[in-house]
Amino acid sequence: MAKGEKPASLAEDHLDFLDDLRSSGVTNMYSASIYLESEFGLERKEAGAILIYWMGSFEERGCPKGKGRWRFGKPETKLSISKGRKGNG
Repeated sequence: MAKGEKPASLAEDHLDFLDDLRSSGVTNMYSASIYLESEFGLERKEAGAILIYWMGSFEERGCPKGKGRWRFGKPETKLSISKGRKGNG
């Protein structure tokens, strides 16, 4: 898929969700794919493609402010911890 190309799995809810997420100020939008993964059960690559499309189409869609359909907190994530890494103290 070319950069900014509309992903086959894209739904209008994905765009609305990202508009609401941006308006909430909860996260930097470069980190928004993890929220897509959590909310919609998407794979990382798929969520990334949707986010890239959203970013590329933002101005074209009139810079929407969001509809307030979602409430945001910290997404549930699977964090990986590097083995052998030492902490500070």
